[in-house]
Amino acid sequence: MATRSCPSCGTQYVATVRRCIDCGSTLVDDTTTATAADAKSATGSDDRGQIGYELPGWGNQLKVALEGMLEKEGVPRVWEATVLLVPAEFEDTVDGLIEAVEGREVPEPDEDEPLVALEIEGLDQDTVDALEARLMAEGVPHLWSDEGDLLLGEDDEEKVLALIDAVFDEVEEGGGSSVDSQAVLSGLYVAVDRLMKRPDDEKLRRAFRTAAEPIDEMPVPYGFELASWQEVVRRTTELVTLSKVDQDPDGSGDDEDGDSDLEPVESAADVGDGGQDRAGDEDGEDEPDGEGDEASDAGLAEKARVLREQLREIV
Repeated sequence: MATRSCPSCGTQYVATVRRCIDCGSTLVDDTTTATAADAKSATGSDDRGQIGYELPGWGNQLKVALEGMLEKEGVPRVWEATVLLVPAEFEDTVDGLIEAVEGREVPEPDEDEPLVALEIEGLDQDTVDALEARLMAEGVPHLWSDEGDLLLGEDDEEKVLALIDAVFDEVEEGGGSSVDSQAVLSGLYVAVDRLMKRPDDEKLRRAFRTAAEPIDEMPVPYGFELASWQEVVRRTTELVTLSKVDQDPDGSGDDEDGDSDLEPVESAADVGDGGQDRAGDEDGEDEPDGEGDEASDAGLAEKARVLREQLREIV
């Protein structure tokens, strides 16, 4: 098939990738693919002479692959979350490109052809996405090994080395701020997904807070509506605060990320309500051991789930 998806986190990739970059799971072939006509049916055209393509199932790699092809064809476009807007006169061109990305097999090297394995240092998810877009746009048959090596025919080696240099040059020059934003959002999605599943794990709480650090300082990413972005920031900030509650019994705001050496408290009752520390100890009304923690963890997991679903629509 033309695309594969991760059975664990649901991220979609082109068919040349075998393992999920986020969680390492083996990808599975998608049994159905959308067509350009399907994508258009949800949005159609508007009175500004634009055509809208709704692509909600696309992962970041497919978006970047299409973006590379659109750039090569000189198609003006704007991304609004999962919707691609293009001038109506480019409709036929974009139809063909979407079919190329999602509706056909990505070329693979011939079985009898001698292969070259390129071990590329400094690869991250966004660099892989950008390189994949170039390879697809150029129609270079290739595969990614389980070890992350790029496999291709000997005849294409020189061309691919030039493409790799071009991709890394763009990264060094700071080009593509939208890719940087996407990297932050992808990292945040992975962190909140793990936190949702293990809200009691302090290492995962800390990892989430680290992933969330750039959010407050980020401008509204290209193609995002202001209200939607503000909602992401609000939910992220709220979850960061909640993830610190059990580690901040005196309300000082210090945690392991700062200078405090405080150990996690044993239950939510230790935190107190309205500044009353362990008020229930003397009255005999304190919660049984573990119940406060479980309630706090359940609340954290639910807020993480809500944020995860919102992020899933945009990464």
